[in-house]
Amino acid sequence: MRNISKQSMLVALVLVAGLTFVSQQKAAGGLNVLLGSHSTDAIERYNPDTGEYLGKLGNVNISNPIGMAIGPDGLLYVASVSNSSIVRFDLETNQYLGVFSSGAINGARGMCFGPGGDIFIPQQNSNIIRINGQTGASMGTFIAAGTAGLSYPQEIIYRDDGMFYVVNNNGPHSVQRFDTNGGFVDVFTNDPGFNTGVSQGMSFSPDGDLYVASSTIDAVLQYDGVSGDFERVFTSGSQTMRPEDMVFLPDGDVLVANWESGYVSRHDGITGDFEGVFASNGRPNILMLASIGPKPALDVMIDIRPGSEPSPINLKSKGSLPVTIYGSDEVDVSQIDLSSLLLQGASPQERGKSGNVASIVDQNGDLILDLNLKFDLEEMDIAPDALELILTGMLLDGTALGGSDEIRIVPSSDGNGLSFVFGDLVAPAIQAQVLPEPATLAMLAIGGVAVVRRRRR
Repeated sequence: MRNISKQSMLVALVLVAGLTFVSQQKAAGGLNVLLGSHSTDAIERYNPDTGEYLGKLGNVNISNPIGMAIGPDGLLYVASVSNSSIVRFDLETNQYLGVFSSGAINGARGMCFGPGGDIFIPQQNSNIIRINGQTGASMGTFIAAGTAGLSYPQEIIYRDDGMFYVVNNNGPHSVQRFDTNGGFVDVFTNDPGFNTGVSQGMSFSPDGDLYVASSTIDAVLQYDGVSGDFERVFTSGSQTMRPEDMVFLPDGDVLVANWESGYVSRHDGITGDFEGVFASNGRPNILMLASIGPKPALDVMIDIRPGSEPSPINLKSKGSLPVTIYGSDEVDVSQIDLSSLLLQGASPQERGKSGNVASIVDQNGDLILDLNLKFDLEEMDIAPDALELILTGMLLDGTALGGSDEIRIVPSSDGNGLSFVFGDLVAPAIQAQVLPEPATLAMLAIGGVAVVRRRRR
């Protein structure tokens, strides 16, 4: 039992989609840096490694984009302050889907999705509003202006601790926390001992620290993500003139959108040192990492004939082959579309009069449910020299999945003697040069005759 190999994944996706995922991702762009700019009125795409310009997202202009977030449906939502609207993009197809909500936004800065799938947007010089995530209709004020001194909110993030983090540019220019009902909780960031000036965007790093862009002192400040204690000035100086937003790259570097400098700068993620200009883009103000193109297939762990490693397969068998798909933190087996599953071209077998094709149990005792199925060996396309079998399928939401397990082909005869087939199992062949004692040979012969008679019936 093992995870799907790169070669197996490629074959699996050919079976499912007729095209390889590798070629699709290359054509669509894979992981992109998305950059919103006042100058270009668009969401621009860049290669995260080289900074190469890859074109406009959806090949359309968005007037003054000021906030963007990926919704529960996987679509990208972008707030356009000039048009007082929220528009959507399909990241899998790189297509513009049009206006989702209009009329409710007034000077928005930043946006996020909350725990119920609704959209929350700060209004400059005002309050924080709520937009229905299903219909796009305004749900009115979520946090009123003046709540705990709230004024001129600049950014909002909903975190998995159940709190909304809001950059408040009134008074101490701090980051405040609010609960899911809009109630004030506390001032999260502690006073660093100097005037931080006007804060703009903020972002949590992969290790959980909070980074806040201060446009007044041209610096990015780093705070402890648990206590809110000030840790250090991450970067400052002439390379970061009026920083607006940050994003963390997979290699550990940090990109900073600098409004006044007119470019996105790249910094060492440990030292904060300036490493060069990532992209020049007029007035950059919002940044995000997102994958453009089809979703990668979900790698699932499967076990063919559980308990045997590698699993013996007799190509002449007419029996059923048991298979377990193991659940995990990433894989909820109850969300697998059973009708989509194929094991080497064969669909799951129905079980008896019930017509069920699977059972859900905790097969390996890890307290996560697994899926047990059976497949008809005769329906499978298995090469005589195959070393693995490949399972393909989809989740109910359309996400592709794939997995494989090692096998060993066992012959019905090796050309030097006899082997006897017992259902799906194969007894080892008797080699001509190795003769067992007469009693053992006789028993084998009797067993062989019994199997032959059984098959003739």
